[in-house]
Order: sequence, then structure tokens, then C-alpha cells
Amino acid sequence: GVFSGLQWARPRSVDRPVQRLEMNLPPGVELYAGSTHAIAISQDGSKVAFVGVLGGVRQLYVRQLDRGEATLLRGTANSNGSFFSPDGSSLGVLTAAGGLMKVSLADGLVVPLAADADFFAGGTWGPDDQITFGRKGALWRIPSAGGSATQITQLDGQASGLSHLWPTIVD
Repeated sequence: GVFSGLQWARPRSVDRPVQRLEMNLPPGVELYAGSTHAIAISQDGSKVAFVGVLGGVRQLYVRQLDRGEATLLRGTANSNGSFFSPDGSSLGVLTAAGGLMKVSLADGLVVPLAADADFFAGGTWGPDDQITFGRKGALWRIPSAGGSATQITQLDGQASGLSHLWPTIVD
């Protein structure tokens, strides 16, 4: 996988040509620049999600790259970042209030998963359908269908001011 400040699609072939994208934001919408996860690209490269600001409210927008316009995802107010499911059919969303939720791109269904995620720590969705996210300086996992979160990393008690941040799946 590839990761560099933004969550990028994993290349499927080294022979795949470079693609360039021009994003025309919806009228009045500005791109949110306060998060390293403000832009996400689906693994197959067919969709882009971004946090847009309209009237002071951050919300998620998704654009199919074969279409010209982005669509607002209802129920994503105060979003700070997102990441795609491996099949690109859903988004994991982190909110400023510490919420972690799953949003279906097919029907817009929003499913809350955790209420105390660190929005600045990022998240990732693995091929095992587990979502890894930050909480209290450590990394946690939760099934994308919901349930209890399990802590998967632990900080050294002497490591004051350190955190585990920005998980990513590397194949």
C-alpha cells in the first residue's frame, strides 16, 4: 500500500498509467485543510471522498471519477476525515466530536461504531472487515458491522506525549 499524509489507493499494477484529477468543488464549498485525512481515494481508484466546508459546517462529499460532480453525504456533519472500505462501497468517518461511523455509499445509511475515537489519529479499514482507529493514544480495532472495540497497541507508561497515529494497511 501507499500512504503519504493522505490515504491513497493501493496500486494494483506497476503498469497502470498515471491518472490526473481536477476537482471542481460544489458551489460555495471549500476543501477542509485541517486534517491529513481530508481526502481519501478508493482502492480501485474510482471514487474520491473529501471533507468540504459550507457555511462553516464540515461534511463529506463523494465523487465517482467517471462523473463530473461530487455528492454530499447526509449525516456527516462535523467530519474531520474518512477512509474507504476495501471494496469502495462504504466510508469510515471520523468526526470532531470523537465519533467513528460507517456510511454506506449505496443507501446513505449511517452506522455509529464508537463515540470516543481520536479524530486526529486517523483510521483504516482492513480486508478482514476490521476498522483500526486511534483512542487515548493507542490503536484499537472494531468490526465494521459494529460491536466492541479491542485495544491492539499499548503505549509505554514512560512515553509521555506520544501517541499511535494514522494506521494504514500495507499488503
